Amino acid sequence: MLLTSSEDTTVRVWTVAERELLCTLTAHSSWTLDARFSGDDRLIASASTDRTVKVWDVELHQGIHTFYDHVGPVTSVKFHPDGTCLASCSDDKKIKIWDMRSKRLLQNFDAHSARINQIAFHPSGNYLLSASADSKLKIWDLRNAKLAYTLYGHEGNAQACSFSAAGDYFATGGSDNLVMIWKSNLGEPAGEYLEEIPMPSHSNAYLKSMSNKENIRRSTGKSTSPQKRELITKKGAPSSGFKTRTEHPEKFRGSVENVIKLLFPENKKSTFRTIMLSFLSSFLK
Repeated sequence: MLLTSSEDTTVRVWTVAERELLCTLTAHSSWTLDARFSGDDRLIASASTDRTVKVWDVELHQGIHTFYDHVGPVTSVKFHPDGTCLASCSDDKKIKIWDMRSKRLLQNFDAHSARINQIAFHPSGNYLLSASADSKLKIWDLRNAKLAYTLYGHEGNAQACSFSAAGDYFATGGSDNLVMIWKSNLGEPAGEYLEEIPMPSHSNAYLKSMSNKENIRRSTGKSTSPQKRELITKKGAPSSGFKTRTEHPEKFRGSVENVIKLLFPENKKSTFRTIMLSFLSSFLK
């Protein structure tokens, strides 16, 4: 199945094989900015500029719960890998995590100094990554309810983030026209740089290691307050890693195929990977 959200306030579910509309979910009163399946595909969560997060039953094609805790447009929503929790972020600069069984608010992180554009759970479920218009990327330790890392890489709005299926890498994108691939090294003090990967739709591409001590430092101390745990590393520190410019489409094709396969490994739910590879082939013709 394929899931879409729209400015027309709806959420639509499509069958990929038949290319047909399965159902249209209508309950939001304003633009729907994001929609996600749960891991077992039984539920859908949607985020809207009406400041709500709605949960839908896929089989019944109807809403089963609405969360009203945000005070600004909700920009991104994600199910925890085990399906027991739901996380969302908003223009109100907060990240909220709810228990899907009791529908109670579990965590309320006052996370960034500007709009939060996207969040992503690590496959282990122990960490949450956030990307914000304040240009920062943050990794939250959910087991201890505190900030673990603050990353500086993008110049300007950090707009997107996603972990690889194994969780050993994550990708981020920003208004600076850069896609950055990071090596996670979560829970480890050091790591190594990755090789460079050119991206066809961007003039520059960085690969960075989370262990770069110029742009990242691990949180220490016992406080569980996200505000108190935020680390101010060297502002204006030079971006390290690799830049590349190239005009070789075939090199682009091979490199980007490798990135797609890294972030979306082949498995029984590889439809999105297939679509991405198909789009790449069409883009480079």
